[in-house]
Amino acid sequence: MKRPLRVIVAAVAAVVTAGAAAPGVAARSGTTASGSGTGGGLSFGVPRIVDPVHTFGEPDIKVGPVLGGRPGAVVVSGPAGTGTQRSVWDISVDNGNSWRLVQDVPQGAAPASVPAKETNGPGGGDTEVQIARDGTMYYSDLYALRCFTAAVTPDSGSTVQSNPNGCSGNLLADRQWYALFDPRSPAATSSPYAGPKPLLYLSFNDITTGAHVSRSTDGLTFTDAGEYGDGGGKYHYSVADSPIVVDQKTGDLLAAVIGDGNRLGMAVGKPDAAGNLSFHYVQVTGPRAGNEGTLFPVIAEDRARNLYVTWVEDCGTSGSDPKIDNPECFHVFYSAAHARDGWSNWSPPRRVDFAPSKTAVMPWIAAGADGIVDIVWYGADRRENPSTVDQSNPRSWKPYMAQVTRADTSHPHLLQGAVSPHPTHYNSICLLGTGCITEQGDRNLADFFQVTIDNQGRARVVYADTSNGLIQPDFQPLSGLFDHAGAPVVTVARQNTGINALTGKRLRPYESTAPRSGIGDPTGDALVNKPLGGTEAPGADVTHVGMGLSKGELRITIDTKGGSLGSAAAAAGAAFGQLVVRWQMGRTLYYAEVEQDAAGATTSFFAGKTQSIDLCSVSACDPHYLVYPGPPNGGNEVSGSVRMASTGGVSYTIDVPVSDVGKPTDRSLLQEVAAYAFAAPQSARVPVTNAQAEAEQGIPVEIEGTRTFNFRAGG
Repeated sequence: MKRPLRVIVAAVAAVVTAGAAAPGVAARSGTTASGSGTGGGLSFGVPRIVDPVHTFGEPDIKVGPVLGGRPGAVVVSGPAGTGTQRSVWDISVDNGNSWRLVQDVPQGAAPASVPAKETNGPGGGDTEVQIARDGTMYYSDLYALRCFTAAVTPDSGSTVQSNPNGCSGNLLADRQWYALFDPRSPAATSSPYAGPKPLLYLSFNDITTGAHVSRSTDGLTFTDAGEYGDGGGKYHYSVADSPIVVDQKTGDLLAAVIGDGNRLGMAVGKPDAAGNLSFHYVQVTGPRAGNEGTLFPVIAEDRARNLYVTWVEDCGTSGSDPKIDNPECFHVFYSAAHARDGWSNWSPPRRVDFAPSKTAVMPWIAAGADGIVDIVWYGADRRENPSTVDQSNPRSWKPYMAQVTRADTSHPHLLQGAVSPHPTHYNSICLLGTGCITEQGDRNLADFFQVTIDNQGRARVVYADTSNGLIQPDFQPLSGLFDHAGAPVVTVARQNTGINALTGKRLRPYESTAPRSGIGDPTGDALVNKPLGGTEAPGADVTHVGMGLSKGELRITIDTKGGSLGSAAAAAGAAFGQLVVRWQMGRTLYYAEVEQDAAGATTSFFAGKTQSIDLCSVSACDPHYLVYPGPPNGGNEVSGSVRMASTGGVSYTIDVPVSDVGKPTDRSLLQEVAAYAFAAPQSARVPVTNAQAEAEQGIPVEIEGTRTFNFRAGG
């Protein structure tokens, strides 16, 4: 929940060629990273949808270690908003293809298919996740600018311990970050810290005193560890709401800060034997044209202990003025420093964003092997103030990534590529935090998105895709005022080609993004009570999903392992089982659906446009839930059939008139097609009210999901 000016208000890869210039960049901006396409083009696979029901902005992502030969668990979380006082926490244990929901569901509000676990406590403001080397996950959820609910799971969400008092002292809290001191062995560190490991640091912006740091050895209870960025140092460095890292050799806590004259600096916290920190400051840049604390400077450390800071400068955001007069502003820069001199000497800032990205916001960075970094941002197709609203000629935005090798040298090489195959946002991106409500600015994306590097050296970028333009009909008259169209569908794209960030070698593609007619799915992964590991539900276990187009109908087939869909619902303690296939065509989300009651007495088939349920918080209103309705609640009744296979499986066929789903032709591209099985407490024919959604009642729960693919009838 980024605070504006300290005031609280109630993929086609583009390779940058060698010697490419940054037109108009002032001399003091530093140098331009250049490259010759080392390792081939940068591209991404078919984006995966994290949650087909819950939507949220500013998603974070972490990948856990490989344990027992299994791929590291992938964790994504984000705030549902202070109106609901809870956030969303999704975990994947199958390499990011399907997800289990591990979130704070109010007691007495959840359908039986979401098992009761330790009450997480209130939240909804900001979330943060870290994963230790042993796979333990630490989660934090801000509530009411007051404190954090802290939670810990050692088993990817199967069991969770939580504490709603995951803060220290009587403070006013905002924008928290975690960092772990978790060295591989005592010999790998020279830190004076002598206590238990891992040591978890929690940094947050105390609204009255500046950046505050707490420490914990169990992830549940926290003790004061120090403060920084409250006018300290030669240039009066102040808090920049930026994330933190811990150097595993020294145990130093490191964070970006902003000083006089828009200087960028680094706060260095030296630990004592108890883990308490004493801070000094290092200058990163001289005076800059704009504020580097624009949603925020981000720091990262590579495996050789080189440090990098990336940022975007804001020269004075106002929604009423589209001009960007200074060419230094709203571009992505980074600077690097080496551990051998204590990170005291930083390189000149280097710009990494180029056309077709012309205006940049929300940078994030991840570092791999020596001198390799991945930097992402949202880039617009026009050079214009991000906060400016222009309904008559809205600009389009995409997430971009620059992969920089030799990033710690004076001659870095760069690959730049679009992360998403289509624009993911239109019109304004408001940068005023909670003040966006006063400017009527679009804050559906919230304040950031992230990139991380997985165990195979591939970048994983999580972003919010609002291109669907969804808005609840009751809110339509308020669009652009208290509500903004566009449900932020949380999406993860995994790097397909480019450079392996852990080895520096060229990556081989792991999948094709070319259109196909269908996709298979492993068995045994449809689980009743999935957040707790669950028991298998064969009636909801999708083995294949396919699509075809003929004679004005879109035919969709869903094969399951065996048993009725209703039996899976009954096993989950839910009234209905639902199989939903969803996709995006152009800027619209569509679906086809099979629904069966728990008794197996009635099977219905629906199709149409996806809808949203919009809820409100201090940052105005926005879509919070995706809805796949049946008539008369929305959608259309369509024909379908159920067939028992000789293998014992069940095959469902849905025949959808093309007029119900946007009139696709054999040239139409249907993107990010995926099938899901839900346990639902009520029929899709019955509307979920806003009051229900506020309490997470009436909401279907995913018990199975497939990976995504693209479809075009004409190939």
